[in-house]
Amino acid sequence: MATTNWDIRVGEYLLGNCIGGGQYSKVREAQKGNTCYAFKYIKLTECPKENAKYQGLITTEANAMAKIEHPNILRLVDHSTRSLMLKQGGKNVPVAYLVFELMTNGELIGYIQLTGRLSESIARFYFRQLIEAVEYLHLQGFAHRDIKAENMLLDESFQLKLSDFGFAAPIRGKDNSGHLHTYKGTYRYMAPEIHALCPYSGEKVDIFACGVLLFIMVVGVSPFISAKVEDKNYIDLHRQKESFWDKVIKLNKNLELSEEFKDLFQWLVHFEPENRPSIAEIKNHSWSNSNFTATPNEVFEEFNKRKGIIKEAQNQFSAIKNAVHNNLTLKLKRSLSQKSESSSKKKRAVLVTRGSKNIKSTESKSGSSKKSIAKRSKSKAMRSKAMALKIAKKQPKKAKVSEEVKEKKELSRIRSVLRASRRENIVKRNRARIPNIVDNSPDLDVSLEKAMEKSEMEEMKEDSVLDKYMEVSCLYNVD
Repeated sequence: MATTNWDIRVGEYLLGNCIGGGQYSKVREAQKGNTCYAFKYIKLTECPKENAKYQGLITTEANAMAKIEHPNILRLVDHSTRSLMLKQGGKNVPVAYLVFELMTNGELIGYIQLTGRLSESIARFYFRQLIEAVEYLHLQGFAHRDIKAENMLLDESFQLKLSDFGFAAPIRGKDNSGHLHTYKGTYRYMAPEIHALCPYSGEKVDIFACGVLLFIMVVGVSPFISAKVEDKNYIDLHRQKESFWDKVIKLNKNLELSEEFKDLFQWLVHFEPENRPSIAEIKNHSWSNSNFTATPNEVFEEFNKRKGIIKEAQNQFSAIKNAVHNNLTLKLKRSLSQKSESSSKKKRAVLVTRGSKNIKSTESKSGSSKKSIAKRSKSKAMRSKAMALKIAKKQPKKAKVSEEVKEKKELSRIRSVLRASRRENIVKRNRARIPNIVDNSPDLDVSLEKAMEKSEMEEMKEDSVLDKYMEVSCLYNVD
């Protein structure tokens, strides 16, 4: 069991754990002296319009319940439209609140959802109590307009208490016409005339909601999503009743429904409000009057068993939850420790690298000047060497070229000298043979050409000999 922390105060009330809530409100366990209560509150905001709306809900419920005192209706103890909620170590929050007697056994819907549907005899027991409460409320001039399984509370003896009068309104209406106009209620429990936005009777919409609640108690589920023409289940209920009940039995195995129950349910949720039964007709119906109704002791035993089943399931769930939580916390701790170790290792590595970088940077800074000087000197030496190599390479090439040119010139000079001497010899020989030829005459030229052709072979031989001589002279430096 969870321990109660009484750490919130509103006026004379100490507030503990949250035990319920609605669309706008929360319900906490409260303590005043030695008595425990149910403390329902709505937090007020800075918006005046919203505050007026919330305060209106509180005053409506308080005004309705102040005039009501019935064994099957929750009793109002105290209320306030504005007060301060004081939290320890927190902000002070403005609230509007209602204080009720504490219902220790919770909501009826919780038992149905967790342990299954009710037998017709037990459902009849609770339905009778509900009809008694609704009849008393109508006689006081109020329509509830929010009858549903969530608003059926159970006291320490598992007796039913109707609660939540936030949507309650006078039956006669604001204009004393006997009709209401506002769109109020819970969707699945709302009568078709409310969905159609038509003026409606507060008594008839409460009877419609009682029919939906009766079906949920006996079958365990809602008969339809909404009482509209678009809802196939609701239309089948009025046009094809057999197909509707066949579906219900198919979807819910081992379900046996009496014909009296079917008849009463169809009558309660009739489409036309004027065709729905009155409270007196409901009480006189064969299903309501049946002798097979559970006694208070039988109801107590049955629900005490269900309560034990729920507690056992809750204990198992809490054990599983705790085990999962412990496993998760262990894993989290391990992962966090691993992360911390890895992060510390990374930090150390970063520090080491930073230190080495700093050392390297200092060394590099100290030796940077030396390195730069060495690099500069090396670069200068390399440049000078390159220049020297270039000069060395260029100089012998020029010398070689000049020597070759000289050799060629010398060869051409020697050849020209040899040719001139050879020409002179040929001319001398031909003059001796041809005395009448004058110098520089064409005849002399012709004879000289013929003589030159004859002596080509001799000239070639002399050239080859001369080449060999030049090669030898070059090898042995013969001048």
